Amino acid sequence: MVHLPVPELVLFLSAGVLCAGAALIGYMQLRPTGQSYPRLLMPLICLATCLEVIILVMRAVEAQAVPLTGLFESMLVLIIVFNLLYILLSIAVTQIWFSSVMVWMILGLALLTGMVAEPASSSAKVEVTPWVVFHSIAMVISTAFITFSMVAGSLFLVTSNRLKHKKVMKVLGRVPSIQWLQASLLLGVKGCFVTLSVGLASGIGLIIWQMKAAAPDMDLQDWFMDPKIVVVACAWLLMAFVWVLHALGVVKEKALAYSSLLAFFLMIFSLVGVPLFCGTQHSFT
Repeated sequence: MVHLPVPELVLFLSAGVLCAGAALIGYMQLRPTGQSYPRLLMPLICLATCLEVIILVMRAVEAQAVPLTGLFESMLVLIIVFNLLYILLSIAVTQIWFSSVMVWMILGLALLTGMVAEPASSSAKVEVTPWVVFHSIAMVISTAFITFSMVAGSLFLVTSNRLKHKKVMKVLGRVPSIQWLQASLLLGVKGCFVTLSVGLASGIGLIIWQMKAAAPDMDLQDWFMDPKIVVVACAWLLMAFVWVLHALGVVKEKALAYSSLLAFFLMIFSLVGVPLFCGTQHSFT
């Protein structure tokens, strides 16, 4: 992150400070004597989103292309999408546990983005075509879906546990209804599976028709055995498996919640962990 150009570094650190402030407010409002601060959370997240958009615009102007082929840019897009999701949902969902967990997740995504931040000049050079942009957008949206599903699933597990132990007052008015959490969890799983299917299908097309020129020494089998593709495929299979079992009535929402946690870990690991620890020839998101 320290290698970012000074304007981008200042903007990104400013956005990080705003996200950290929102996360701190989210913690404060969960204290026994805490109060809800929706009028503070919303402006902080909106301002952080604007700063992140400015970074993307600067990269787009510099590259004269859509800034979606680098890992840092794709993570920024993911944060922006998730921020907008929070902003839209917070208009109707006012419970403090929901807003707190969402802003904590936003801070977590910002920290992960900082780990992979790099100057535009050092990003992988991939020819930006509409197909590449379509693939990248599908993958980003699928990650946003599973992140939202993970948040809903986590709240569902916490709420179910407290209701099971007769701690109704600890969730009443503080957490969205159990029905809303169940519907949101299932929506996130379905949305992730559909958009991830689109992303994988378009990615296979890129491998066959375009990526050969980027790595002439690799054949189709090498691409399919790339650690990043393997991890994403595991997340896709997991989503398909639990969705089918849930539709058949074999598993309940609790299994969906745990599956969303695992799928979220796999997707984030494919984005950040694989490039850092495993290495990959998949040079764009």
